[in-house]
Amino acid sequence: YMAQHETNEAPMVYTYIESLLCLIFVLELGLRLSVFRWRFFVKSGWQWNLFDCFVVGMQVFEQIMTSGFAGSSQFVNNFSVARIMRLLRLV
Repeated sequence: YMAQHETNEAPMVYTYIESLLCLIFVLELGLRLSVFRWRFFVKSGWQWNLFDCFVVGMQVFEQIMTSGFAGSSQFVNNFSVARIMRLLRLV
């Protein structure tokens, strides 16, 4: 959307959808952790579980950073750590 419309601001509906999906993934990860407990990190496929924790953690970090600095949009736009985390999440 932002590339087609040459803007730095995404519509609010996209922001709400991103926040909703983040909440869903956090709830899913929390449920899996509550079911498997410590076995979550040692059972078959533990590498994928660790990867899921990493990806969800980065998404939560990005949500906190963008919502925490919503008043200073110039700071958020130039916040290189958030951009690097977003790139790492895509990889």
